[in-house]
Amino acid sequence: MVVQKSRVLHHLHDDVHLWAMADVVVLSLGGSLVATPSPNIDYVHQIADMLAELHKQNIHVHVVVGGGAIARQYIGALRATSRGLSEQELNDRCDLAGIWGTRMNASLLQCALGDLANPTIPTETESQSVKPNLLTVMGGTHPGQTTDAVCVKLARAIGCKKVINATNVPGVYAKNPKEFPGLPMLEKITHDDLISIVGTHHSPGINTVIDPVAAGILKEENITCFVLDGSNLDNMKQCLLGETFIGTTIG
Repeated sequence: MVVQKSRVLHHLHDDVHLWAMADVVVLSLGGSLVATPSPNIDYVHQIADMLAELHKQNIHVHVVVGGGAIARQYIGALRATSRGLSEQELNDRCDLAGIWGTRMNASLLQCALGDLANPTIPTETESQSVKPNLLTVMGGTHPGQTTDAVCVKLARAIGCKKVINATNVPGVYAKNPKEFPGLPMLEKITHDDLISIVGTHHSPGINTVIDPVAAGILKEENITCFVLDGSNLDNMKQCLLGETFIGTTIG
């Protein structure tokens, strides 16, 4: 069951806070779905319509959008043009370029949601990033992590113990299924299994099913994660509703 009652601290005024109960899901939406090789307007409209329908059922899906091709293209260009920067300096700049890309992609879904969306794209994973009765859409926050980690950190901040990772593969595999076709999808794995697959080291532009930082936080916070192919919106909706779906359960 993905939908979860989550106690969210909503910041209403400088010194006034309201604790509210809501059905909340945090969704990590791959940039490969939203804007690869270029902005996918039809897909953005379709997922916005789905989120609006769920909102009417009092299911609030907050979304963290990845960078996709635009982020990786700029990261590659930075590495190709870099002169005189240390490896750490270059990695930091590559991370920042990736973050800007994720926020541009997030703005696409934010606009498609209209008045349902938080009008601000948060730059921190705090409880105040989520506003009453609005859907938060955001991208990256700080260097050293991907939007997978941002998604998990946002879930932690608002007390949500279940997240969905919508990517461009059907689930988690022991190895990259595009490089090793024919491998069976893993329907259920533990947090330790995930870490053994994705490793523990982050690098800018990393392209694993879930980034190592996120995998570590999932284990630390005992958060259940569902990984699925985000291009199949009917399947994603079934997962969001807590119904049977095609994908991998981690936890």
